Amino acid sequence: MVLYKREFLLNIIFLFLANLLIKPYYIFFIEREFQNQAGTSNWGIYFTLFSLSMLPQIVLDLGMSSFVNRRVAAHPADAKVLWNQTIWWRPVLALLFTLIFLFLAFLSGYLNRYPEIIFLIALNQILLSAILFFRAYISGLGYYRTDSLFSVADKVLFILLMFFSARFFKPDQVSSFLILQCISLSVPCIAGLVWVLLKTKPAVTRSEFVFPFKILEECLPYAGIFILMVLFSRMEPVWIDLLRLDGARQSGIYAASYRLLDAANMVGFLFAGLLLPMFSNALGRKDHQSYQSLFDLAWKLMTASAVLIAVPLAFYHRHIMQWLYVDADEDVLYVLILNLIPLTINYLLSTLLTAANQARSMNRLFIFSIVVNASGHLIFTPQYGALGAAWTALVTQSFTAIVLTGFILYQKLIGIHWHHLRGLVFSLAVTIMTGWVLQQVELPPERELMIFILVSLVIFLSTGLIPLRSVYQLIFKPQPA
Repeated sequence: MVLYKREFLLNIIFLFLANLLIKPYYIFFIEREFQNQAGTSNWGIYFTLFSLSMLPQIVLDLGMSSFVNRRVAAHPADAKVLWNQTIWWRPVLALLFTLIFLFLAFLSGYLNRYPEIIFLIALNQILLSAILFFRAYISGLGYYRTDSLFSVADKVLFILLMFFSARFFKPDQVSSFLILQCISLSVPCIAGLVWVLLKTKPAVTRSEFVFPFKILEECLPYAGIFILMVLFSRMEPVWIDLLRLDGARQSGIYAASYRLLDAANMVGFLFAGLLLPMFSNALGRKDHQSYQSLFDLAWKLMTASAVLIAVPLAFYHRHIMQWLYVDADEDVLYVLILNLIPLTINYLLSTLLTAANQARSMNRLFIFSIVVNASGHLIFTPQYGALGAAWTALVTQSFTAIVLTGFILYQKLIGIHWHHLRGLVFSLAVTIMTGWVLQQVELPPERELMIFILVSLVIFLSTGLIPLRSVYQLIFKPQPA
């Protein structure tokens, strides 16, 4: 039990150090500058097309990455067999994805207007999917730090390319951004392929050059999770563009605020990527005490991080958007960033359910989330645009968190300690009151925000939601299980 928790903490610290140094810089100093130069409407078009590509993206993977990660983590000896069964599908699925994406773009009228952007997005999605597939083997085999390096490799390369090729690429063109992205994704994709080949050492004969359809049957439930989550959590720009006459501008407004949510969402994404193989390994060994203890620690760290990021940003959304963007007359950040709290909880719960082989059950639950999401968009997005889409996303994510919690309790997969939940609600309430009090005091916004964050941190430390003593003991004074 102690081994799991200590390994989790050491690797999550390494993950955060690697990602906090690179991804925020990329998002706020590189990608944001492209949006400022290209303009809200032009970036809104790109953001809409990118969101549209998420719909057929499931064809690129069909749940293989999640399936492979879970299987290899639980049974490392299966890695070579799984590689021989899955690798042949990658080019076939990439071709199928491209055809479906082009067909959707043609039906929606985008293909004739933005062919270059559409083809570059398709290529980048193929490369990104391949990297995630290789990383499933890397983390599944327990090379968590190597996986962390692969998680930021493309961003590092993109930043370097920006510095050394600035005179060749114009930041006011979306196509320049996509070309640089394509180059920076190609290198870790090739490196990931080489790494997996060296580790698994597959000895492929002509008789093994087959397309085993049985593997698809096992992967499809994981594919269902992805497509259903995309439908209720990543389609906002498409809904906005379909339901509003000023869809491009409203999508650009949504994209500007979503960039901060995307950056903050790194917390839940990193935790989930690390927790899945650890949960799978513990569940495979039927070590209930280990994954319960790991869940408790992850719950505290993840929810505390989400609140500490979301609430201050929501209170000072106007100042933050004005600092970041030249065109910040409208923003939806104060609503959209609050999605981080239920979204982080959903990452934790869905990761546990995936590790517990409950993919089919999750798919049935997510159908209700899609109904809630679609209803919200049809009611609010036509009238309120990006703001209506942000409220719809918040309601959908909160509903999903409640449903997943209920299902986990019903299945008795883990025991939820209610004093942890009460501590979260209490800390959240006190943090919100602190923000309200500070806004009544006339101080420079920068100083108010710093005070707000520090006071909030003290609140979470005092309630034990940030278990500083436990973290210290696990890292520096580990005790035998």
